[in-house]
Amino acid sequence: MASSKNDKKKFKINTSISVFISCVGISFLFWVLIVLSKEYTTYITVKASYENLPEDKMLTYKLPNELRLEVNAAGFVILSNSVFKPLYKVLIDATPPKKIGKYNNGDEFVLELQSQTNQIAEQLGNSLKIKSIFPNTINFYLAAKSQKVVPVKYRISYNFLSQFSFADSIRTSPNKVLLKGPQQILDRINYIETDSLVLNNIKQNVVRVVNFKMTDDLIQLNLKSTKAVVVIPVDKFTETEIEVPISINTGVSNYNIKPFPSNTKVKFLVTLSKYKKVKAQNFKVVALTQNVDLLHSNKLQLQLQSYPPYIKNPTLNPSEVEFILTNK
Repeated sequence: MASSKNDKKKFKINTSISVFISCVGISFLFWVLIVLSKEYTTYITVKASYENLPEDKMLTYKLPNELRLEVNAAGFVILSNSVFKPLYKVLIDATPPKKIGKYNNGDEFVLELQSQTNQIAEQLGNSLKIKSIFPNTINFYLAAKSQKVVPVKYRISYNFLSQFSFADSIRTSPNKVLLKGPQQILDRINYIETDSLVLNNIKQNVVRVVNFKMTDDLIQLNLKSTKAVVVIPVDKFTETEIEVPISINTGVSNYNIKPFPSNTKVKFLVTLSKYKKVKAQNFKVVALTQNVDLLHSNKLQLQLQSYPPYIKNPTLNPSEVEFILTNK
């Protein structure tokens, strides 16, 4: 009987503790809800871009791409922002700017951001109320547009897998670029460089897009594209040879000169795609007689004076020949 009374007493105590904890938890929850529903002041950073700049003029200095805003927001919103860290973006109307003077070759303008508070707030939604914007005003400089064409310098490093090489010359596009912007910046630029392109063990055609190296000056200019294309035609090479007749360079009037043998072989590399195009008439091999004492010499040096542009590493075999002199 005593044990039954003790159990009832323990049950009542446990029930009282549970009720107390529940009350405390509910009270805490209400307190949090009340706290988070109040408005607080905080700071946020937003990404800024600009529209309606005068089309006939160029910025000589970059406008700030970030703004810092002092905002009022409910605790719920501030807590959510601190957890999820959203990226806010706003579009700033840069026209009509207020002209305040001259600067170098252009004009100085001031953009008062505080006057655009409502437009910026609309882009952020109703949960944030803007108190102030930093910077409050932006001074920027516009100059008349000029233009200039400059060459592109490609930085390409490459090597081929064995038996592979160029099927044709490297093609790059563009080779020149039209730049538009303030004259004082254009005067400092004589060419555009690309990023380095490194290609190893090439065995097939290559098409690569490379970026221009965007210097501080280039960033402030207008150009249609910041990229270029490199094309390297590649083919497999084979070694072959062809027999070519030997001609004599003129200049000796007293003798007829007949090379012996009358033909030589040209050994070279050629791509498989161009192999069938190679003909003997595409080559010219000449026996050199200038500055040679024909009566006391017994051999003439051979020179390959012309050959197709698509072959590589041509060599003559033999590279010199004997000759027979006869009177005319």
